[in-house]
Amino acid sequence: MAAGTAETTDRILGVLEGAFRPLEAHTSVEENGNVQLRILDGSEAILIDERPLYGTHSERVAFDWIADTRKRLEELGRQLDPWEPPGK
Repeated sequence: MAAGTAETTDRILGVLEGAFRPLEAHTSVEENGNVQLRILDGSEAILIDERPLYGTHSERVAFDWIADTRKRLEELGRQLDPWEPPGK
């Protein structure tokens, strides 16, 4: 993955948003250069996390973030659909 491109950012944000189904995930790039990830169950935000955008351009870092977040959600008692990293 090329680091720092808009295409890479869009791809990573899309992967993040699809990794937590059936819960709804929203991502945004904040003014401070971080990616904010909000996981919602209906209208309730059950988890909000933020990481530096530059770090998410590495697939390994982004997929580790997803794995960590999925684990946290499961520890909160949330059932998630199975998920595989794209291209795996």
